Amino acid sequence: MKHPILSTSKNIFLYFVAWLPTVAVHYFFLLNKTGDAGCALKQSFIYSLLFAILGISVWWVIYFNRLEKSNHWSFFVSHLVAATIIISIWTVLSQLIISLVCYDSIRLVKTESLPEHFAAGLIYYTLLMLFFYLMLTIEEKQKKAMGEERMSRLAKESELRALKSQINPHFLFNSLNSANYLTAVDPGAAGEMLVKLSDYLRFSLKKGAKEMVSLKSELENCKRYLELEHYRFGDKLLQEWNLEESCLECKVPVMLLQPLYENAVKHGVYESTEPIAIRTISHLQGEMLHIEIGNFFDPEAIPRKGEGVGLNIVSDRLRLVYGKSATLRVDKSANYYKAVVSIPTKTL
Repeated sequence: MKHPILSTSKNIFLYFVAWLPTVAVHYFFLLNKTGDAGCALKQSFIYSLLFAILGISVWWVIYFNRLEKSNHWSFFVSHLVAATIIISIWTVLSQLIISLVCYDSIRLVKTESLPEHFAAGLIYYTLLMLFFYLMLTIEEKQKKAMGEERMSRLAKESELRALKSQINPHFLFNSLNSANYLTAVDPGAAGEMLVKLSDYLRFSLKKGAKEMVSLKSELENCKRYLELEHYRFGDKLLQEWNLEESCLECKVPVMLLQPLYENAVKHGVYESTEPIAIRTISHLQGEMLHIEIGNFFDPEAIPRKGEGVGLNIVSDRLRLVYGKSATLRVDKSANYYKAVVSIPTKTL
């Protein structure tokens, strides 16, 4: 662990500036005793500056004798020994320096008895000890908070990757089955489908689970998905797009909308005997981006059973990325179903 004072030149500067009140207190104490302002000022500066330099070592005493890692007896003894050594060195050096730089040093030294001098040093040591313990506590709390934040972020990223990994498998299975079928009846179409499938997978694989992409890019890949499904359903699958130009550069989590298109295909196109249009609408309202994906469906068709996995994936990803500021709303009428994603643009 780096020394909190010696880690930056700014901290060193602030540390010595913080000793100025001590210089002032010591100065007035000596001035009151001697009446010699000049030598009292020199002496107070020497005392404070020298202890400030020696006191830097108190950090290491505290770091290696933290309360939670040592018993109370060891804590007391270590600080008593350290204080005695530092104060003794401080006393000898300060007297020596003062005798060299102060003309009236002998008279001034005698005005402050050895017990008074030692008591002052003990006060200095105690204040430094409390200061460094406070800094150590703050630093350890910050590290703990950073560690917890990092673990939370890793857990969130892991969950995002897990959610994203659920999107592809069954779609890939269906696409390969369709390609296999086309190889027998239309090899050229099968080749085109595999190229589009390759483009689709390249987009999904090269993007991280938490990466943000433009709405335009996201919808282009969704169009690839619908084009692939068109090989299965032909003209039964129609597309309608109503997109505001201002929305297209807004950022959204990669592959966020994919499960909603899968739902539209599964519960709309697949179950219907008539052509079904999947409609996509986007618009900005204040600082919110709204994306609606809807489809008509045959109310008389026998609905396919499902566990709502796609909607859960979208909802969970919105929660992980945006917290409570994004929503997924589902509305269902007699023959129309829509899912509306609302996400903030200011946090993107």
